[in-house]
Amino acid sequence: GIGTSLKLHQRAWALRHDIDRIVWTFDPLVRRNARLNLVKLGGVGVEYLVDFYGVMDDALNAGDESDRILLQWDLASSRVADALAGTASPLSRDEWLALGATERLVATDEGPRLHDTESPVILVAVPDDIVDVRRFDLALAKVWRLQVRAALEPVVRAGGRVVGLTTDGSYVVEVGS
Repeated sequence: GIGTSLKLHQRAWALRHDIDRIVWTFDPLVRRNARLNLVKLGGVGVEYLVDFYGVMDDALNAGDESDRILLQWDLASSRVADALAGTASPLSRDEWLALGATERLVATDEGPRLHDTESPVILVAVPDDIVDVRRFDLALAKVWRLQVRAALEPVVRAGGRVVGLTTDGSYVVEVGS
C-alpha cells in the first residue's frame, strides 16, 4: 500500500496547486505496477517508449531493454475518481472476449504468441512475474519484451490507449481510429 499512499498524497498536493495531470513511466512487463497504475489509480497508457532509459545494470533490469509505458493520470477525471473509489471493477479476459475484444498477444506454454486483429479493443498478455522470468530464463524474458513491444508500440503510436488490465493479467487496449 505504500505506492498507493504515495500516489494519493501526490494527487492531493497537485490538486491543491491547480495541477490536474501527472505523467510517469513504468515497465510494461511488470504486472503489479500495471495493476496499480491502470486499475487502482485509473491512469491511461498514452505512449510506448522503446528502450527509454537505455542500458540499466541493476539487479532487476540487467540483460533487458528498458521499454516503458508513459502513463497519464488525469487527477480530477471521473475515471480516476471511480478507480480510487473502487467502483471500476476490472473484467476477466473471458469477459472482455465475450464483449468483443480480441487477443493480440497470448501467453502459451511455449511463450507469448502475437496475433493480427482488427478489433477496436485488444488484449495483450503480460507475464505473471517478469522478475522471476529474468532470473531463471533471460531468453524467455527477452521474447516477452519483444512480443509485448510488437503488440503495443504500433497500436499506441497510432492513437491507441492502454486503459486497463484484466483480472488475469492482460492489458486492455482501446485501438485508435
